[in-house]
Amino acid sequence: MRDDIIVNRVACPTKIIDYLEYGIIPIISCPEIGDFNKMGYSYIHYEKLIEGKIFDNNELEKMRKNNTKIIERLRNIQQDGKEKLLKLLEN
Repeated sequence: MRDDIIVNRVACPTKIIDYLEYGIIPIISCPEIGDFNKMGYSYIHYEKLIEGKIFDNNELEKMRKNNTKIIERLRNIQQDGKEKLLKLLEN
């Protein structure tokens, strides 16, 4: 969990990518983590757990599948950027 401060809203903790890739659903206090919220990542807000919310396996699997799509989009963005950079360097 990260505090809701400006640095945490724009920074991207490198471990979140690993968590999403391995099917770990982040438990957060502030959903504004880098671009992930704009991309629509799935997470569990810690207050829901405190309130006693129980997530069934279907809900958790939907969250994992959604986050897998987010990781794939990030890979595509990275690959596109790499290809554009290589083309610029060739000229």
